[in-house]
Amino acid sequence: MIDQENGVLGSGGETPSGEIISADRLCLWYQKTQALKDISISIPERSITALIGPSGCGKSTFMKILGGILPASSGRIVLDGTDYGVQLPREILRRFHALHTGCC
Repeated sequence: MIDQENGVLGSGGETPSGEIISADRLCLWYQKTQALKDISISIPERSITALIGPSGCGKSTFMKILGGILPASSGRIVLDGTDYGVQLPREILRRFHALHTGCC
């Protein structure tokens, strides 16, 4: 499970142009199993951001929420100052690119 207290989430340094996307207290449950717990992150505009953590900690699940594949169970996603709740609309998602790298 990704947890801020463990320092799993991080982003590049702040830029003068501000944040482009933020997640606030995102949670995801698969029935009785909590996959993500209170994840909050702000990703600055024009930055390179990496999610780093051990296998099974929730990195791909978090990216699926930001990518619109899964809705979060609770929390909110804010993009360019607009609060979209637990899932970004598909027309918004065309603006983003993500690189998923598998294990060697």
